[in-house]
This record gives sequence, C-alpha cells and structure tokens, in this order.
Amino acid sequence: MKRVEIVFAILAIAGADACCQTSTPCVKSESAGVHHYPLVDLAERENAEVAEDGISCAVRGVPMHFDALDDAARWSRPEDYGKGRHLRISFDEKAQDGRPCLTVTGIVTTKCDTAWSVAGRRKDFSRQADRFLWTMDVEAPVEVPNFSAYGEKWQTSIHWYDAAGEELPQSVVIYSVSTGGFRRIRGTGKIPAGAASFAPHIGFDTPNIGPGEVYRFRNLEISQLADKPMREPFARVTSYPRVGGRVSWVGRTPPGTRIRFQYAGAETPEALRGAKFRGPGGTDKTFFESPFDAKEPFVRYRAFLYSANAETPVLERVTVGSHVDGAWADRADLLPPTVRIVSPSPTRDVRIKPVLTVEDPSMVAWDMLAVRIDGRDETARFVRDGNRLMYAGRDDAWAEGLHEIEVSVSDWCGNACVARKTFFIGDAPTTPCMAVRDDGVTLVDGKPFFPIGIYGFKACEANGNDLERGVLELKDAGFNVVHTYMRPILAQLLAICEKHGMMTFRGPRWPDETALEVRHSPAVLAWYLGDDTSAHMSPGWLVDEYDAMKSIDPYRLTCQADGGSPHLPVTHYYDYVVGTDAFLPEIYPVHDDSKECKDRCVAAVVRAMKRFRHDVELNGMGPRSMWPILQYFKGWTNWKCFPTRDELFAMSFAAIVHGAHGITWYTYFGGPKRNGPGFNYGAVSTPERKAIMFELARRIADLSPVLLERTPANQPVPEIVAGTKTDVYGQPSVTCLLKRHGRKVYLLAVNAVRSPVRVRVPLSGIESTGEAIWENGRRVSLVNGVLEDEFGPHAVHIYRFGCR
Repeated sequence: MKRVEIVFAILAIAGADACCQTSTPCVKSESAGVHHYPLVDLAERENAEVAEDGISCAVRGVPMHFDALDDAARWSRPEDYGKGRHLRISFDEKAQDGRPCLTVTGIVTTKCDTAWSVAGRRKDFSRQADRFLWTMDVEAPVEVPNFSAYGEKWQTSIHWYDAAGEELPQSVVIYSVSTGGFRRIRGTGKIPAGAASFAPHIGFDTPNIGPGEVYRFRNLEISQLADKPMREPFARVTSYPRVGGRVSWVGRTPPGTRIRFQYAGAETPEALRGAKFRGPGGTDKTFFESPFDAKEPFVRYRAFLYSANAETPVLERVTVGSHVDGAWADRADLLPPTVRIVSPSPTRDVRIKPVLTVEDPSMVAWDMLAVRIDGRDETARFVRDGNRLMYAGRDDAWAEGLHEIEVSVSDWCGNACVARKTFFIGDAPTTPCMAVRDDGVTLVDGKPFFPIGIYGFKACEANGNDLERGVLELKDAGFNVVHTYMRPILAQLLAICEKHGMMTFRGPRWPDETALEVRHSPAVLAWYLGDDTSAHMSPGWLVDEYDAMKSIDPYRLTCQADGGSPHLPVTHYYDYVVGTDAFLPEIYPVHDDSKECKDRCVAAVVRAMKRFRHDVELNGMGPRSMWPILQYFKGWTNWKCFPTRDELFAMSFAAIVHGAHGITWYTYFGGPKRNGPGFNYGAVSTPERKAIMFELARRIADLSPVLLERTPANQPVPEIVAGTKTDVYGQPSVTCLLKRHGRKVYLLAVNAVRSPVRVRVPLSGIESTGEAIWENGRRVSLVNGVLEDEFGPHAVHIYRFGCR
C-alpha cells in the first residue's frame, strides 16, 4: 500500500493600459492561467511534508491514541444529517484487503445534501508537549481537495477538556485526499493550555456523498510532538511531466541527511506513465546526487529524502531545463488546462486570426485538442507553437458582431474541459478607462479611486421607496459605489448613478444584448462575474466569463466575491485569482454573541486579508484589487446578531491596514420577506444602524486620499508592552499601517483582541507631537522616537503627524 501524506490545516497583469493617460503604472490582467504552485503527484508520494518553503521528511510523534476504526463500541452512534436516509455508516464493512474499517456509503438514489459524524470516547492523557500530530488513512471515490464542515457537529476535530471536564477550544481538521486506495492524511496543531483529556471526532459535510459512493477511514493515530520532533527516515515525491533538460536542485542537508534523484523519460507525455525511474547506472538501484541531463523530450523526476533522527533535508526548488519548481503546494492537479484568448477584441479587423493559449501544471494532452469556431470544426486550421494556438486564416471575412470559439482539451492527469471564448468584430465602448495600478489600487481614467460600497441596494422603506433619494443619501455619507441584486440592471438606476457621479458593479456575465448595451454606461465600475464563486463555478468557467466580457469591453474591471476559505494552506481563491481584476472576500465572522465569535471577529479579518494577498503574490498573475465585503447584517440562517459598533469599526480598519484597496459592506437592506424565515436585516434596517454605517463610511471617505497613496516599504512594527500579545490565530494583537500624504504622516492602528493593551510604535522622520483624529482633539507625543499609547478592546486609533 502506498501511503501518501497530505498536510491539513488546523483552524484556531501584466501589460500597460494604453488608454490611461498617467505616469502611474497600471496593469490589466492578460497573463495565462499558469499554476505557480508546483504540484507533486500525490499518488506517488511517501512520508513527505510539502510546504511553500520546501519538501521534507514527515514528523513523527510520541503516540497518545490509536484506533484502527474497526470497532463501533469505541464510538458514539453515528450522526446522519438525513436522519439515516442519506448514508450508511458502519465500522463492520471491509475494505478490499478484507480488513474492517469505518465506512460511509451514499444510499440515496439522487444527489442531495449530506453530512455525517462519529465521536470517540473521551480519553485522559499526560501532557508532554504543546503540539499534536494527527494521522489517518482515508480512501475516497473521487479526488477531494477539501473535506470540511459548515457546522461544528460535522467537523473532523479533536475536542479537548480540562481536568474538571470543561471543554476547551477544539482543533478542527481540514484535509484533502487523492484517489487510488488509502492515503495517509496528517497534520499538526496546538494542544490547548490546561488540556487533560480529549475525544476525536470524524465527519464532514463537504463534499456531498453521492449515490453508491464509499468513503473509508482507518488507522487513526494522535501523537504529541516535541519541540524538535523525530522525522520519518525516508520520504519520496514525484513530479508531473516536464519538458526534458538539465536537472538541478537547491536544498538544505543537515549533517547525516541527503537528497537524491531519479528520473523517467519518454518520447511523449503519455508514454511516461509506464516509463521506469532510473539513476546514472540506468537502473532503479542507482541515484543522482549532483545535477544531470534528462535528454528525453518529456521527463518526470523523483526526489528521495533521507533524515537523521530529528534532522531532515529540505528540498527547496528543482529546475528542469528552463522550468523551475518552488513554493510548493500540497495538493493534486484536479483542474483541467486553462484556455485564454490573447488576440485583440473588440476589433475592426474582419480578417483577424485568433490566438489562444493553453496551459496546465502537469502537461496538456495536445492529441485530445479540438477547436470549433461558430460551430464549425477548425482544429486543422490552428498551428501550435509551444502553448500558443494560432489560427492560420480563412477565405471569407468575419461578420460584424460576436463570434464564439469552443476549445475541447484535457491534461496528462485526465482533467478535461470545454472552454468557450469569444471575439467581437465592432467598436469598443467610449467610457472611462478602469485599470488596476501595480500596487492593486483602482484607477478610473488614470486617477486613483477608493471604492466605498454597499451590497443589496434597492428602493425600500429606509429611503422612502425612492432610488434617487437612496443614492443621494449614500453619496452624502461618503459612498461612491452601490451594488444591486436588481435584474437586469435598471436603466433608472444607471441614469441616477450617472447623474450623481456614483458607480455600480453588477450586470451580465456574458456578452448578450444587455451587456452590449450596458457597456456604454460610465456608471459601471466593474462586471460582477462571480458570487460565492468557488461554490458555484469552476475556475475555467470564470476565466471564460472574464475573457468574454473583456472581448466586448476591454477597459472595464471585472470582480468576484467569495468566502475563499482563508483557513486552508492554499485558499479556494488561489485557483480563481486569474478570473477577475478585483476580489471581494466575504468576511462575515459574527455568527452570535458567544465569546468565541467575539474573540475572533477582528482577527478573522486580519487572517483573511493576509492569506488572500499572500495567494495573489504566489500566483504570480499580477496585482489584484481587494475590496473586502464585511459583515453589517444579521439573518439568513447562521448570523444571529449584528457586529457592535466597535467590532464594525475595528473589522473595517483592520481590512484597510491589511491591504484593502476599497471596502464594501453586506448589506444595505434585507430580504426576502420581512420577519419571515431567513430574513436578512441590513445596515439601514433601523435608524441607529444606519447612523453607525454612515458615520464609518464618512470617516473612510475622508481618509481615502491618504489610503490611495503608495504604501511605504518600511512599515513600523508595534511592540505590545502590556496586555495580550496575540489574537486567537496567533497574529499580533495590534497591527498598523503608515501612509504619507502631502506633508502629513498617518498611522492607522487596530487592536484585534477584546482586552486592553499598551503598545509602543517606533516612528521616524516626523514631528514629535501629533493628533489622534476623531478623538476630540487628543494630542499624542513621541518620546525618543517612540509613540506609546493605550488601546481598549477592539480599539482603532488613527494618528496624524507633520513631516520633519
């Protein structure tokens, strides 16, 4: 049995835009969809830990619990979301090797929403370390990039208890797995202070278990990890296909450790499946320990790592020819090739020859390629040069209007897609040019713009059922963008926005008649291509929408909204970065008034913004503008209270401190039926809430000229001299952002914890006395170049100093 280690997470454009007449660089998204995380073949992996900074031998802990998962007596009665109608959950059913294991089988006849869990008995333990290691063998019928749960009841987790039996914060397990037999999942987390006993829970509600699908679990082991734990003596990883060339690598090899290589070569990518791995002697008994030539047209490399007790080698990057693998990702290639159209559109050239690119992190199966234009097979007319497909031309001219290209293609792993691309023979709209500056700031006709918006705008009782009155109220409060769910975009709303200098994002996601008409409105800031994107559409689908809308309107932004799962090592957003110019992360952390929610609400914003920005950088697709959607609502089914005023202000300024290029809130009013089940109460549902929302928007609007300045590279780092030093996710409790505007320096600082802290911030090049704005004229002073101040729970301070 091959045992594959999959790390899980523990919860606690290049090209200048010629239409922008500005000296400030701006960027349009035109790059192809390359995965910049190099992926390793999970089915060919053994005892390896994969992280961004390198591949190493997996850790081993001191066992504290083992369960073969073959005896129901050690577990509670299984919980089934369908009350026994959806799933059969058993510890008696046997795997192919004849051994019993925990088995979960879909017994429904059609696909439906499923969720399940089992809970183990509580067990005392003697604490010997601060961290734990969880390992378990999992067999899945399909590739699963993320087992997760939206309710605590269905989570795979460890529940911790103190000596008195009181429950402590639990450790939630998020993991992925590939197909092909049992795979070993593993990961580490913190053991809470005071923990004296624990109970393992296993379950998930994502993915849904379809008819006849079977998931199996066995060999659960929980261990304690020393500060410097022992390592597995041996690890192995294998790459996906690469074009042959010189193979070299960079790694760290402490004394007693080493890294060795073999490779397999073939004339075609498909032939690599049966090719034997070999070393310098031409056999699998020899290994390369220095750079070597892999001269076949296509190759796969295999790296072998050998540890020495607690010391492990770390493979940082591998180069094959001109291709470099580094900043590794711990997941399989589950996505089909990314298809882009890169030829100009709109165009008046009726003889244009469309150009496509096709890319994939494993390798494109070119023999499976088929291309149709306007329903006609044109595969033979396309000439390939590397990853580019160039149309050789046709006898007759293209008719005016929209033309559709359908591309069928798959990759080496068997992931297939049918991509739809469009090009438009006709004129581009003569509207303001929207672009993204190289630091993510939005540009409107070359001028920096800080979107301040709100979701779900409509005529309602809060504005006297008058759209124009509602728009004017928002504009007076500092808003400059409104989002609406009205379909289609009402001509009345567009006319009102044009009249009063407001903007909106909404609209068609494909170049239909409405899109061709609405694209001429200067009030449209961006095409809204995805809502809850990763839950409803594939990355390729989003890319198709992006390319299609750009084919009729190349100088308008595109945007999407999604929760993105920032707790994952690689967020859901990572695969969708390429699909839009702007991202609106949905950050709604206040579910109720429990201590847990209150403690994490601001910290969750910080974590999400940092994680999404990190994945944009690693993706390498160029800058993306971030306009987070923050919670100011209650309702639907999961959100039972509004954020307080302090929470709302701290969440909003925390988003700005951590890289927001704009800000939006969910939601303006509510729906669907007042006081009915699932009604959503929005920001203007009471006069008091409306006043709080508008006060916050005005403050951010007043600061927007400052926020649009480029962020200095050297940012001050606060020192916590009294109080809680970190938030619930281990991040610094107080973080800050320094900006310069004119002859003034502004420092924005936010406390993410619900307790008072005292902070020292080193500052230089500014006057020794300044002001804490919006704090009744409070003056602050530097002592020896250091600002020291008190922060109450979830406090926000914004300081202004003169430059020296």
